[in-house]
Amino acid sequence: LGFLFVCVDLSACLEYVPTMNPADAPPRELSEDEAEAFIGQDGTDAFDGVVIDDLDGEGTQGGEESSGGDEDGEAGAADDHPMEDDSMQVFEGHEDAVLAVAWSPTQSDLVATGGQDDEAFLWRVGQDAAEATAGSMATTELAGHTDTVVSVAFNAAGSLLATGSLDSSVKVWRVPDGSCVQTLEGPADGIDWVAWHPKGDILLAGSEDFTMWMWLATTGSCMQARRG
Repeated sequence: LGFLFVCVDLSACLEYVPTMNPADAPPRELSEDEAEAFIGQDGTDAFDGVVIDDLDGEGTQGGEESSGGDEDGEAGAADDHPMEDDSMQVFEGHEDAVLAVAWSPTQSDLVATGGQDDEAFLWRVGQDAAEATAGSMATTELAGHTDTVVSVAFNAAGSLLATGSLDSSVKVWRVPDGSCVQTLEGPADGIDWVAWHPKGDILLAGSEDFTMWMWLATTGSCMQARRG
């Protein structure tokens, strides 16, 4: 059994093809299908859809302008079913926006409010209060601040009310008669909040000047002042 070995020189069959930088390649003309893939290639809009409304609010569907029927319908529905006022009482003593409300912890029908009219009020709510005060609701105006009253708070006993104002002062009022017993000063900017210690007549307040103050409300003496 014999074997035959054949050697073939392939070098003569291979042709050298030089490499080319893609950037140097001549531009290739796109086919019609490829050209249509570019939106606006030939100056036409290739968007395949329906325009409902443009930015100016003018509808283009069917050549008719949008009539805003949905909005009119919603407005009409609101007119047909106006919101009902379910409040049991409305207090209209303030002449500007009310920004602070506090309920007495010991007298269930006593409320304090403060507002942008630089005023605070003590007033009572409910039928029992109306009968007891002959309809006056025992409204007490707490005047004295020179800027917006932003915070009001009762002490734990319900006997004192503190009001904080953007005039940088805190006032302490006696609840039974509405008299001012202390005007607490110290902060260099408006008051943000006031709060009572849960035990005793110690009053705290925070100011827009990033300070916190602590007073003994009955004497007006400053116990601490912190910055931070």
